Amino acid sequence: MAPMPEQSTSKTPQSYTDRLVSLIALLRTALDRVVPSPERRSRLIELARSHPFLATLLVSQIVFAGPPLLLFALFIANVLAFSLLFAVIAAVSATVFCAGFALLILVPTMAVMMTIGFGVWLWAWTLYGIVRLVGESFNSGGTGVNFDVALSKGRSEQQEKREKN
Repeated sequence: MAPMPEQSTSKTPQSYTDRLVSLIALLRTALDRVVPSPERRSRLIELARSHPFLATLLVSQIVFAGPPLLLFALFIANVLAFSLLFAVIAAVSATVFCAGFALLILVPTMAVMMTIGFGVWLWAWTLYGIVRLVGESFNSGGTGVNFDVALSKGRSEQQEKREKN
């Protein structure tokens, strides 16, 4: 058997230099996006000289509030990446959990609403029966008010009947 050629895992100084150069180019590109153009930069310097309190306040806020905001943004990015990695399992489990929780609220709510609906239905039919009974008693007394016609046929038919008489 022929011996296998030995693969070198050590990095040469040239590869480190190439990586460093590409990293510096990447940082310079990012800095060019953040730092404004020379025209804006001169206006910012002029603003800082004319309003030193405002400029130092802004610099102080950026220095002290920037790192926590950056860490927060990195945290959110990592959570998003983790969520996307396990999206299907997380989505199914979150859906099941939310549906179960929603059912804990929906079932009693539906029971109450159905009870209220039945009560309103029963009240309406009872009121209809009472109005009909009162109407029949008035009609038999000769007052001329016919509640049954008003409730069952509607206003236009009632007017037609009055016009015929």
